[in-house]
Amino acid sequence: MPHNWSYCLIGDPAAASQTLSAATPNLSGLWLWSRAFREYGKDGDIRIIWRKEDLEEWDVIHINYTPSNIQLPTIIREELGDSSSTKLIMNVDLDISYHGINWAYWTPIMIKELKMADALFHVESVGARYIKEMIDHKKHVHTLPHPVDVSRLHDFKRVERENFIACIFHRYHPDTITPYIATKDLPLRKHLYNYDDKAGKFAASQGCWDMIIRSTTPMDYINQINKALIGCDLYRGYTFGRTVIEFVALGIPAVCSNTIEAGRYLLPETCVEPLNVKSAKEKLNLLLDNEFASDILIYAHERCGWYGLEQRHQEMIKILETIK
Repeated sequence: MPHNWSYCLIGDPAAASQTLSAATPNLSGLWLWSRAFREYGKDGDIRIIWRKEDLEEWDVIHINYTPSNIQLPTIIREELGDSSSTKLIMNVDLDISYHGINWAYWTPIMIKELKMADALFHVESVGARYIKEMIDHKKHVHTLPHPVDVSRLHDFKRVERENFIACIFHRYHPDTITPYIATKDLPLRKHLYNYDDKAGKFAASQGCWDMIIRSTTPMDYINQINKALIGCDLYRGYTFGRTVIEFVALGIPAVCSNTIEAGRYLLPETCVEPLNVKSAKEKLNLLLDNEFASDILIYAHERCGWYGLEQRHQEMIKILETIK
């Protein structure tokens, strides 16, 4: 196999448009793999393909495995066969704490489908161990976070900040009460980001927030949180933590859940149990001290590059090179 790999994610080609900018940060996460391979590999793209002649134009085919494409791996494997030089890598999508809800009726099929891959990964270690047990250790399940456009985010950060805290809403666990309790006594305005009316229902009412920002474009979101003095993400599920990485890359100190893997790696001194609002309050008040906040960011910034495009590309190549 070539050292300089070409890569294609099977997905909506329109998503690639969010990874094309060389001047501004690109959308964090799954879609950014194509950009990583364009910049540091031979080529990278996002396409809806399934025929052998199209698949074999690429060295690597990536499937983001979800309940909506339950039998796609078998389709791709049957097209490629077992002797193709094109390798199939798959990750299981979704927070593992939601696994039983999203996959409840599909688990036997899922186990069969996962065996179609040449390599498997999950974006955080709890999920990787979970999937490995599910498939009875038939394959190794790597831990491989999706890329974040760290270097461009860092170049984009502001020096001047505004007097508010940016709290992140998650539609998988639509809880606005916990971050409200944790932040309500801070001498800062409270802004809630990425709010989803359908997921949150009435949870953001009652005047708990100074501003509620609904889901918006990636660049508008970055422009908004880039003004924050402090960040807060008390997500109670398991995730690699793109929002925490974005906070750090933008120079924003933050408090986050210890179920967020990037939080444990980048911000160990300000990680808390997601429902421990007392501890979250204490950590947030510490971040009002400029010296403490600066020390936190220096440590985090030294490690943040691990999530960048070049390092993510290198880590996926290491996985691909283990395929026999």
